[in-house]
Amino acid sequence: MDFGNKTGSPIYATADGIVQSVKRHKYLGKYLTISHNFGYQTKYGHLHKVLVKQGESVKRGQIVALMGNSGRSTGSHLHYEVLRYSKHRNPYDYLNKLEDDIILSKQ
Repeated sequence: MDFGNKTGSPIYATADGIVQSVKRHKYLGKYLTISHNFGYQTKYGHLHKVLVKQGESVKRGQIVALMGNSGRSTGSHLHYEVLRYSKHRNPYDYLNKLEDDIILSKQ
């Protein structure tokens, strides 16, 4: 799922967790993965800057990165994924549209 906004816009953790990895990928660019309870993970891609480190605890609503255009991208945006036990899930099933669009990247 993609959310467009300006480069440098803050990206917020959507749930409490532990930063599992901070990496760079050919297509996803700079990205981070957060592990949550019950086998869930969230992935945040095409980042300009990551503000957390691997192994760091994060809280819901904490700024974890800045939006960017890294990797294979045509404009500044956040690529957001939800996984459970390494299987992709539809992020819409987990987002409260009125609240979590704001949590992902406030304007």
